[in-house]
Amino acid sequence: MERLEQANVDLGELGVEAHAYYAETCLEGNGLTQHNAGSSAHGRCVMFRKEQESCEPELDLLADASWGFGSEFAKKEDGKQYMRPMRCGPGLMCSGADFEIAPNTCLPERPANKCFMGSWWIGDKCPRTSENDIPATGGGLSKAQVLETVKAALQTFPAEIGTAGSCKFWDYSHPVGARSLRARQRLFNIVAALWPKRLLGQAPTFESIESEINVIARVGKDQCYAAEAMDTEVSPDSFAFVPGNNTVLDVLAQAFDNSFRPQMLWSLVHYLTFNLPEAISFKQASASRALASWLSENFLCTDCRGFFTIGVLEAYGPPSVDDLTGKHHMTWWWNAHNVASEHVASIRGGHPWLNQIQDGDVKMYQNPYYMPFETAFEQWRVAATVHKPGSRG
Repeated sequence: MERLEQANVDLGELGVEAHAYYAETCLEGNGLTQHNAGSSAHGRCVMFRKEQESCEPELDLLADASWGFGSEFAKKEDGKQYMRPMRCGPGLMCSGADFEIAPNTCLPERPANKCFMGSWWIGDKCPRTSENDIPATGGGLSKAQVLETVKAALQTFPAEIGTAGSCKFWDYSHPVGARSLRARQRLFNIVAALWPKRLLGQAPTFESIESEINVIARVGKDQCYAAEAMDTEVSPDSFAFVPGNNTVLDVLAQAFDNSFRPQMLWSLVHYLTFNLPEAISFKQASASRALASWLSENFLCTDCRGFFTIGVLEAYGPPSVDDLTGKHHMTWWWNAHNVASEHVASIRGGHPWLNQIQDGDVKMYQNPYYMPFETAFEQWRVAATVHKPGSRG
C-alpha cells in the first residue's frame, strides 16, 4: 500500500469514507472494513459504531492471526463482507442477535478478574484477584479457592424465607432449616456431578463441607439461639447482624456475608462449566440443567429469581440434556450470566423496569459491561485441556 502523502490524496477531503488503498492505517476512531465494489473488494476507513448503537457481530480471526493467516479487513460473523459501517469500536463488543435484552448492540467489554459492588450484595472476596487464587496454568481457580466458592454457594437461599445469618437456617428441625438443607444437598450433588476430577481429584463429601459451614454444628444449637436472643441491636430475622464481642453472633454474621457474595456462586458455575470435557455424560448435562433450575428457585433476591426465570430460562430454554458437548454448556452459562447481569444486578443496579442506565439513585452501582466469550474462556478454562470452541454456532 502507498502512503497517503505518496498517493497525493487528502484524507480530510475524502472524509471517513476514504479508500484504505490510500492509507496504511485508518485515522483514530475509524475502522478498516471491506465492501464489494463491482467485481473487486476494496477496504474503506469508516467510523466505528459507538456504545449502545446497533452493530453486526465480527468474525473472530484471532486463531487465524496466531497461525500467521490473518486478514487485511474485518469480516462479519458469518464470514461475509461488511456492506455497511456496523463494526463496534475498540473496547466494545457487539452482543449479537441472540442477546435478547440488547440484541446487536455495542456494549463495553467486561474486564476479566474483576468484581463489582452492588446495591444489595457484598463485592469483596473477589476470586482470581490474588496470586494465590490463580493456578500456574493461568486460567481457572486454585483448589483452595474452588472449595471456598463451594462453601459460599451452598449458603445461597431465598432471603425472604431465611438467611445463613440466622440459627433457624442451620436448624434441621426447623421448617426453614429443613428446606435450606435440601437446597444445599441438591446443589452439592450438582457440583459433584460437574466436578473436574482430572484437575482437582476426588470431590469432597457433603458432610465434610457441611460440618465447616453449619453454624449450629460449630457452636451448638442452644448456644446459637441463646446468642441470637441476646442480640439487642438487630432481630434474629433481620437482614444483617452487627459483629460484636459475642463470638456466636460473629459466626452468624460471617455466614450472612458469605450468602450475599454472588460472585462466589458465579465463579463456581463458570469454573465447573468451562472445564467440562469436550464430550460430557448425560448425568453432567442433566446437572447443568438442574443447576439452572436450582438458581431460579434459590437466588437470594426475588428480582434475581424472577428475571433469571423469565429473562433466561423462558427466553433461551434451559441447558439441553440432548447436547452432550462441553461447548454447549459453557456457552449457555456464559450467555446466561451476561443476560442476568443486564436484567438486574451489576448493569441496572436493580429492577430493569424501574432503573435505567445512568439513573441518578443507582448510577454508582451500574457497570454496563458485556463479557466476551473469549475473555471468559481465558479466565476460567484451565490451560491445555481443550481447543477453544467458538462462542456461537
